[in-house]
Amino acid sequence: MRSMIVIGLALLSLLAGGCKEKTVFQPIPYTYVFSFNMLPQGSTAFADSSTLSGAEIRQAIVEQLDGDFSLEEITQNNVESLAYVLIDTDQTHAIINGDFRIRYANGAAADLIDLEDVVLGEILGVPQSVSLTDQNIAIVQQAVDEIIAGSSISNITVSGAGSTSHLVNRFIIEVRLTITHVVEQKVEIFDPF
Repeated sequence: MRSMIVIGLALLSLLAGGCKEKTVFQPIPYTYVFSFNMLPQGSTAFADSSTLSGAEIRQAIVEQLDGDFSLEEITQNNVESLAYVLIDTDQTHAIINGDFRIRYANGAAADLIDLEDVVLGEILGVPQSVSLTDQNIAIVQQAVDEIIAGSSISNITVSGAGSTSHLVNRFIIEVRLTITHVVEQKVEIFDPF
């Protein structure tokens, strides 16, 4: 009987030891896709732009949070990676030269991707990683921070232009920008000590 009381008191003291608040960080990666359907139309020159509205970006973030977290719980937005991928073309032997630029709201455009002597058939379906510059990161960081805070719902636009070595009727490129939204959450955990 005495051992039962000791065990009971020990359990009670463990339970009374209570809970402790801990901060937990949850990374939530998301890839934003800018699609380009390049149709040179009888020319070797191409140009197109793709825009994601601030409202679309905000909605995509809310969907990623999946009701488990709120926008207010996001403490960081880390620009992780940039890549482009050729989705389709009718001329795999064509060579392209050109560039893609990024702009947020009415700010200045910044170089994003430089295409130099790229053979379409060599990159078809294979994502091509691109190094991010401080300027790219700053533009995206400002955009996402302001969109999440609700202080701006401006657009992010990526534009591409260049030329092909010979006539190409169609090629489709996606520019993929991956950002990890980090959520901070306070949780109660059992602490026996």
